[in-house]
Amino acid sequence: MKVLAIAPNGVRASSAGTDGARRAALAEQLDDKTWQSIETVAPRVQRWRYVETLGYVRTIERNHKAMPRVR
Repeated sequence: MKVLAIAPNGVRASSAGTDGARRAALAEQLDDKTWQSIETVAPRVQRWRYVETLGYVRTIERNHKAMPRVR
C-alpha cells in the first residue's frame, strides 16, 4: 500500500494508482505530501475516483474527532 498524503489529523490516505495526484500537485508547484494539496488537484487527475477517496478520509477524520481523548 502506498501512502498518498497525510491528512491534517495525521491519518494517512492511501490508494493504489494515485501517483497522478502527486504528480499533479508537483506540476502546480504544490507540496505533494500534504493533504490540502492533494484535495486541490484531485478533480484534475484523470482516471482517479477521487470523490471516494476524499469522502473516505473525511469520514475517518470525523470519526477520529468524535473519539474521546486518552491520556
